[in-house]
Amino acid sequence: RFEIAAEKLFNPNTNLYFRDFYCVYTAYHYVILVIAPVGSLGDEFCKQCLPQLNSQDNEFLTCREEDGVVVYHHAQDVILEVIYTDPVAISLGTMAEITGHQLMSLSTANAKKDPRCKICNISAGH
Repeated sequence: RFEIAAEKLFNPNTNLYFRDFYCVYTAYHYVILVIAPVGSLGDEFCKQCLPQLNSQDNEFLTCREEDGVVVYHHAQDVILEVIYTDPVAISLGTMAEITGHQLMSLSTANAKKDPRCKICNISAGH
């Protein structure tokens, strides 16, 4: 496992984009976000293809300054995948052994909309 401090990848000099939202037939939903350094090639590409989120105020992942300290918040009711558009130097983080319970890889390859889901199906219950 590669561990890196959040502020090295997600900070006021990055933009946040929404990529996808899947129902995975559990209590959770699967959300994919993209982080791109402002002005980078990845940022320019994402501006053309993806909806940009306000990094300080959205439902999934936020980064804002509070009392001089950068504070991060993420949704508790989703499985959150974050894609970073630029190369990351291994020297910015550390390698760690994976221990404890490991989840099987979650795949969205065959993800389908659950017609009974009241979270992602806006017509549910109507």
